[in-house]
Amino acid sequence: MGDEAPEPQTEAPGFAAELDRHLRSYRDGAFIEYARRWYSGDEVTGLADALLAEMDRCGIPGHATVGLVARNRVPHAAAALGLIADGRPVTMIYSYQSPGSIGRDIETLAPAVVVADSEDWTEPTVAAARRTGCLGISLTLHPRLAAEVIAPPSAEMLARASATRDAAGLHILSSGTTCPPKRTHLRIEVLRHTVTTMTMGATGCHRDPPELVYWPFGSVGICQLLAAPFLDKRMVLLEKFSVEDWVRAVKTYRIRRAGVQPALLRMILDSGVPREDLASLEYLPGGSGPLEPELREEFERTYGIPLLWAYGATEFAGSVCAWTPEDHRLFGADKPRSVGRSLPGVHVRIVDRHDPDQRRRSHHRAAGHVRQPSAGEVCR
Repeated sequence: MGDEAPEPQTEAPGFAAELDRHLRSYRDGAFIEYARRWYSGDEVTGLADALLAEMDRCGIPGHATVGLVARNRVPHAAAALGLIADGRPVTMIYSYQSPGSIGRDIETLAPAVVVADSEDWTEPTVAAARRTGCLGISLTLHPRLAAEVIAPPSAEMLARASATRDAAGLHILSSGTTCPPKRTHLRIEVLRHTVTTMTMGATGCHRDPPELVYWPFGSVGICQLLAAPFLDKRMVLLEKFSVEDWVRAVKTYRIRRAGVQPALLRMILDSGVPREDLASLEYLPGGSGPLEPELREEFERTYGIPLLWAYGATEFAGSVCAWTPEDHRLFGADKPRSVGRSLPGVHVRIVDRHDPDQRRRSHHRAAGHVRQPSAGEVCR
C-alpha cells in the first residue's frame, strides 16, 4: 500500500502483496460491518493509505516499528491490515488499561510511531509520546474515517529509526492462558499459517456469509481479522462480544461457522438463545482454552451444532491440532477430550512428564488422535 518497501524478508513480500491484493479487490463494495453500518473496501484502504502517507511525510522508514493501541473498531482494522500489507513491523499495545499504563507501554516499547484512537490520546499518552519522540497519529471514525498527526517525531527518534531495521511482522500479547501474558513476535512469513488455522483451509467469496470477528485485536484476535480478506469475504466486526450482537449477526447473515471460546458457549446457553436462531451454523471451531466434555455435550445436545475444538498458542501463531467435521462425525462421541489431528506442516511430540525418554512423534495425517494422555500413554 505504501511507496516505501522494507528490507526483503523471507516470503514476506509474497504474503504482504497478497494481502494488499485481497484488500483492494473489495473496491466500493461492502467490506466491514461495524455498529450496523457497512464500510466499503475503498473506505478501509483509503484510511490505510492515508496513515501510510502521513508516516512517509514525517520521514518514518518502512522498517521502523509501529505501535498500535488496538481496539476492535474500523479505523484500527484498517490500520492493522494496511500496515501488515505494507510489510511494516507492528507491535500491539493493549487498550483496555489505564491511560497511565498505556503511556508506560509507549515509553517502554519506544516505537517510532504510535497509532491510537482519539479517545486514547489522553494527557498521559500524549506526554509519553513526546518524551519518547515518536510520531503520534490519531484515528477517528466520526464524522469520517481519518488519520491525523497529533505529535511530530523528534530528530533523535528519526535518527534511531533509520539506524535500526526491525523485522516485519506482529508483536502481540499472549492470552495468558498458560503463563503471564508476554509479547510474542510473529514474523510476517508465518502469518500464512495463522490464516490457514483461522480458516481451516476453507475458501470463500464476497457473496458468502461474512466472517464474524470479535476477538480483541491486541492479542491473537488480530489473526482472526486477517481471515476475511484472505477468503475474499466480508466481515462483521464487534467491538466487544455480546450474545445479542453475536446472535443478530448469525441470524441476519445466515453465518455458517464462527470461532468460539468456552465462556462464549456458556453465555449462549445461559441466555437461553432459541435453537432456531442458530440454525444456519454448520459447526463452530473453537479454542483459547480447554473445552470440558460436559459443556460440549450440553451445547451440542441443545443446538445440534458440532464443536470442532483446536489446540494452539500465540507462540505457535495459531493452532497446531484441530478437529474436522468428518473427524467429529467419526470420533466425536468416543473421544470427547481429543484436540484433533495435527495440522499440515506441524509435528507433534507427546512427552510423558514423568519419563521424558518415553515419547512418540506424530506427523500430519497421523493415524490416531491426540487426546489428553494419562502418564505413559502415547498417541495411538
